[in-house]
Amino acid sequence: MALFSGTPLRRSVGWSRWHLYLLRHRTRKELLLLNDRQLADIGLTQVEARREGYKPFWKE
Repeated sequence: MALFSGTPLRRSVGWSRWHLYLLRHRTRKELLLLNDRQLADIGLTQVEARREGYKPFWKE
């Protein structure tokens, strides 16, 4: 029993990481679709949005 007790936790951590990567990917791509007014509402410029939007999903 002790041999497998850590498996679900490791699996959960792995899935959590992939979920974070997927969330980053989606939200960064959504930034690229916002217009200037929408970006101003969230306090970003086009340059800042593009910088974040084109960042790889594995980078914070």
